[in-house]
Parts: sequence; structure tokens; C-alpha cells
Amino acid sequence: MRIYMWVITLCWLAVAACDDGAKTTAPPTELTLGTWNVQFLADRLDAGEIPRTAADVTAMVRVITDGGFGLLAVEEVLSADSLTLLQAHGLPSAWRIDMGTSGGTQKVGVLWDSRVIDRVEDVRELDDDDGLVPADWSGLRYPLHARITVRGGFAFTMVVVHLKAGITNAGATQRARQVGQLAAWAATHDGPLVLLGDCNDTFEGILEGVDSLAALESSDAGRFLTADLPEGAFTSLEFLDLIDHVFVSPELDARVLPDSLSTIDFDLDPANAGVAISDHRPVRFMIELD
Repeated sequence: MRIYMWVITLCWLAVAACDDGAKTTAPPTELTLGTWNVQFLADRLDAGEIPRTAADVTAMVRVITDGGFGLLAVEEVLSADSLTLLQAHGLPSAWRIDMGTSGGTQKVGVLWDSRVIDRVEDVRELDDDDGLVPADWSGLRYPLHARITVRGGFAFTMVVVHLKAGITNAGATQRARQVGQLAAWAATHDGPLVLLGDCNDTFEGILEGVDSLAALESSDAGRFLTADLPEGAFTSLEFLDLIDHVFVSPELDARVLPDSLSTIDFDLDPANAGVAISDHRPVRFMIELD
């Protein structure tokens, strides 16, 4: 019996060590992060607006793991159980998700690897209490605020957005008001900040005559990192437009590693032929932590 109990104890310790491997490794010196609209990710196979097979979800997981992400803003997620679906198809058990409550089948969230990220705190949707006008966000996805602390101690604020869609005057002007409110909020924020997600617009404006991103483009609170992507880069596979963006404060911008910014062009990989992954490419970049 004593030997049996020792075996059980050792097995339990081994499982705990595997799930909490970060405790036995040195803190990271770099962090790979980004944003990805995962196009109506459900919480089970063959369900939701984009029914997916096991092969589809496995391919989605491969985009995340091969991309080297430690932290990922995600848009169009159904529920926290969507993480369980990803983990059932290869995403390591160390991954966690924190989500907003608005948006129905298009919620936004923070997907993070606990082997890299120490903790995610102060997770809340920005709303009228934060100076945003409810009429411009009601029925949509409120921006999701989170305080991120990487193993080793570096901390910053992350805001995940999924702005109003539509190539119409009503859609573009509402989107411009949302960006104006975000710019005003960012101007009051102290410390490193990254605001990222599906902005549903380009720097040129998908609707002629309406530059809905202007308030952040001219903001002293930071700049669009995605403006550095090569000419012709795009994230929308439907319209071939660059509509998923990353806005960084000067403190975070100073940590961005040169040449680390890119889109992940999974659609060009022959291994993904015939699988339903997403209609958006992820945007990825790296920051220095030391």
C-alpha cells in the first residue's frame, strides 16, 4: 500500500509540473503577441455560424502554436468553452482565456499562455463608466480591458476591440465615433498600452471620404504599429484589406523588436488547403522584456 501511495503522489506531482512548467524555467526575455479574428469560433464541433471539423480546429491551433504566441487578442469567440474546444485539438493545457460578455457570438477575449504570462487582472469591458458613449457601442462588442503581467514582472495594459462593421456612411461614422472615444480614453491612460483588434477599416478608409481611424492616427498617446507593414499587406481574406490593427503607446513601441511585425499568411500554406480556419489573417509582433 505504501508503494502504491508513493506512485500516486509522484504521478500527481508530474502532472502539476507539466501544467505549471513556467515555474521551472527562466522568465522570458521576449513576448510574441498579436490579434486574430477567428471568425465565429464556436464551443463544439459542427456548430455555430461556421461549423468546423476536427481538422479545421486543429489547423487553427497550429496557427497559434506555430506563430509562437504567448498572448493573443481574439475576436468573434462564442464563449470560454471555445478554449476547451481548442485544447481538445492540440492547444496546450497551460493556455487560458478571459472574455467580455457583450457581442453575442462575436465576443472578444484575451487568450494567454500561463507558461509565459504570470497573470491577467482587471479584466472588464470599457463602457460609459470609462467615458465611452453607450449609444455607439450598444449591441456591439465593448472594448475589453486587461492588465497583463508577464513572468519576470513587466506589466502593461491591453485593450481588445472589434469595431462597427459596414461600408456605409452610417457604419463608417459610427466607427469613427468609437475610435474618437478610444483615442480620448487612451490620452488619459498612464503606462505601456497596446490597443488592438479588428478595426473593420483601413488607413485609407474603406468608405471614400471617411477616415474612421483618424482620431487614433493623430493621437499623441501612441501610433499604429500596423502602419509599418509592407505595402499590399492585408488581413481580410474576403476583401484583401488591412483592417486588423495594433496601436501602441510610446513606452511599448520602444520595446518592439525590429522586423518582428508581420501577418501570418496561413492561407498560403499547402497544409491548410481545404480546411476552414478564418477569413482573417493574424497580426503578430514581438516586444523585448529585459
